[in-house]
Amino acid sequence: MRCAYRHIICYGLAGLIIGGLSGSLMAHPKASARFNHLNEQITAHPNNQALYLQRAWLFIMATHYDEAKTDLQHADEFGPSMHSRYYNGLIHNQQQQYLQALSYFNQALAVQANNTSVLNSRAQAYIGLNNHSAALSDYRKILQYTPAPQPSHYLDTAKLVLSISDYQQALSVIDEGILRLGLNPQLQQYAVGICVEYNDNRQALTRHESLATIMHNNPTWYVEYAELLINTMQWQAAKNALDHAQHLVAQRKPNLWLSQLNQTIQKQLLAVENYL
Repeated sequence: MRCAYRHIICYGLAGLIIGGLSGSLMAHPKASARFNHLNEQITAHPNNQALYLQRAWLFIMATHYDEAKTDLQHADEFGPSMHSRYYNGLIHNQQQQYLQALSYFNQALAVQANNTSVLNSRAQAYIGLNNHSAALSDYRKILQYTPAPQPSHYLDTAKLVLSISDYQQALSVIDEGILRLGLNPQLQQYAVGICVEYNDNRQALTRHESLATIMHNNPTWYVEYAELLINTMQWQAAKNALDHAQHLVAQRKPNLWLSQLNQTIQKQLLAVENYL
């Protein structure tokens, strides 16, 4: 009887809420249709834990955390759930209640120790608590457990390493990613940025040049190349790079971005020619 009353109360609550949901949910027809479908399914199957978890996720995405917590409480009545612990942790993370979030993430990981989504969220909680070494440990586990990591996994790890260690250690993380994923422009360009920030201009230039085959038709790459050559006082090479960038711009259909890029090229050419 308790379950029957529960689903009637929840469905009534959902009916009241749906009219007041923020645009984040109602602005997306598919999400709104999914929400309505879940309401109907919960009415028809009030003892189905998975349905409450699915609706809780939609509430979290719409930042309706109180309603999400209510659904998670109902889900817990059917037994422990890794997803329930994870979702509760996400809510506390969003509310910057990091200690509470850690407790839930630890419970979730006790069930699935290699769940990379939970590990990533726990890392964010650790960062919120300024425990960067623990966050780094979780990022390392994500790289270990992910069969096909994305460049973003290595970027997140490198950024964290950069905040707690020297820049060469951060570059080592990027190089791990390049070794595993191949020469990735996103990773290498981030490494170039690190080198420039720490005045390691020679290494920045070498890393930038490694992308020449991939980026040879990109005028921006040549403009950035010229800047690195200027930093190392290679004036003629910088002029050659700028001339080639100008040539590539001229081959493209004019637009605002190319116009602004061309202005940058002209300014750099004027600066370089003073040294020739």
